[in-house]
Amino acid sequence: MDGVGKLINRPSAHKLIKGKKTLFFLNSLKVNLNDYHGKRVGVRGKIVDAPGWDYRVIIVEDIAVLGE
Repeated sequence: MDGVGKLINRPSAHKLIKGKKTLFFLNSLKVNLNDYHGKRVGVRGKIVDAPGWDYRVIIVEDIAVLGE
């Protein structure tokens, strides 16, 4: 997981990546995603569209660090 910084109208300040490829933006009202920055994670949640953006958003319900 990586941060993308704050930008007006961006659907999230976090993204799920694999290598250097962005897979999804991540957003959550339940989970502090800052705690998972730079870690390999598995997420569970609802995928929603982000009109005008190249990536969809996962509304994260649960997240777990993998490989620890």
